[in-house]
Amino acid sequence: MRFHNLSFPEAVAELASQQGVAVPRAPAAREDPAETRQREALLEVQRQAADFYRRCLREGPEGRRGRDYLEARGLDEPTSEAFGLGLAPAGWDG
Repeated sequence: MRFHNLSFPEAVAELASQQGVAVPRAPAAREDPAETRQREALLEVQRQAADFYRRCLREGPEGRRGRDYLEARGLDEPTSEAFGLGLAPAGWDG
């Protein structure tokens, strides 16, 4: 999986194909459009929250303290960005 950067199902399918083994597949389930919309809305809220916390890390005095901490731990800005690190500001509304 790691060598070829495959998910588990992809790795199973690849190995089965190499060995000439058929992998049974479950029929695709039909999704309820309401569930799909709800899932998409929740994913959007999560994206917005992640953007907020990343902005908090990049900006302001609290962000400076967070960036200094990460730098002291050996994490530079590109690494922080690559992993989507953020900072939750102090207070109940952050």
